[in-house]
Amino acid sequence: EIKLNKLDNVFFYNCDVSNIDDIKKLKKKILKKTNKIDILINSAAVIGSVEKIHKCNVKEWISALNINLVGTFLTIKVFFDLIYRSSHKFIFNFSGGGAFSDFDSFSAYAISKAGVVRLTECISSEYKKIKIFCLAPGFISTQIHNKIFLNKKKTNQEYFSFLKKNYDRKKNIIKLNNLYECIQFLLTKKGIIFKGRTLSINFDPWRSEKFLKKIKKKNNSDIYKLRRINLNNL
Repeated sequence: EIKLNKLDNVFFYNCDVSNIDDIKKLKKKILKKTNKIDILINSAAVIGSVEKIHKCNVKEWISALNINLVGTFLTIKVFFDLIYRSSHKFIFNFSGGGAFSDFDSFSAYAISKAGVVRLTECISSEYKKIKIFCLAPGFISTQIHNKIFLNKKKTNQEYFSFLKKNYDRKKNIIKLNNLYECIQFLLTKKGIIFKGRTLSINFDPWRSEKFLKKIKKKNNSDIYKLRRINLNNL
């Protein structure tokens, strides 16, 4: 446990989210501080095996699913009673590249993130009182990309070119501020219309009143949910 000297009531704990026993140990530590959780944010993720499926490292591939998808599920499950005890009940999960489209050489990451989207929708449907959202934060330069730079020859070259052009950690402050502002918005009454849906922070104009009115009219539709497109939709 680390307490920051300049911030009151801010604590950091190490936890392997793919290990339920580790999460349960974390819960015991949290219970010493509080008996409820108002907002749970699940952001732990790894890139997994960087390679086409027939060549991928099986151990790394499965590990990515265990951390990105199973870890999100386990954290929610273990802390569910603390979340439900709160009068707020907010959960934020993270989508990512490949969740809604194919992502060559990153199948483990893409599949795990698609699973997180569906998990979000399932929880929203099963527990009406829980305000759960899935966020697509857009490209943010983090350590998760180090593995891609080390595996240049195995990486989807189109994405590698994009990564090389856009990787700049100095720009993260702007992107993280957008993420922070979006979460603040979703905590309001206006933001509740996105409950159980995936919101693209950079693409969807969630700050626009005109946009919000359109979404409100489509609130009973499958907009911003993971669905199969059939001929009736074309």
